[in-house]
Amino acid sequence: MLRERPWGVANKMLARIGDQWSDEVWQTFPYFESVKNWAKQVVPMMDVKSPAEESAEANLQTADGRGYKTAFDEKIRTLLPGCVQESGTDLGSSKVLFRVGKDGTVDQVITVGPDRLGSCLLRKVSELAGKSRAVFPPPPKPDYWIRVDLDSAHSAMSGTK
Repeated sequence: MLRERPWGVANKMLARIGDQWSDEVWQTFPYFESVKNWAKQVVPMMDVKSPAEESAEANLQTADGRGYKTAFDEKIRTLLPGCVQESGTDLGSSKVLFRVGKDGTVDQVITVGPDRLGSCLLRKVSELAGKSRAVFPPPPKPDYWIRVDLDSAHSAMSGTK
């Protein structure tokens, strides 16, 4: 399921408002204009993918990558119920990129989107790693990037975008 990115929505909504801005909402026209200009500048930057994200997407293009994603997601799903319970109802959405070493250890994590669900998941993975080095099955190759999309509004894990 594809969802609009927040900065894309902001740009569309601001374009839709056009010159019909409200002083109740924006207070001053210069502030409204500064927000419109900010949104126009941010969209191109936010849509650029990091090398880790590019690698995770490339990994999904192979049969081994899709199989590993399934196994990885199964492990992540065992951690999510506790996070949903701990975090409450309005959990937000984010993506979490994991770099998995050749033995299944997570050696780097990048989270995009500040939310409680992603933070809890990272803490749970760290706790597991402290108990036993390998949290996940060995990946198809060393230094393997994989992405998990989290969305509390759509049962915690959404399909890979």
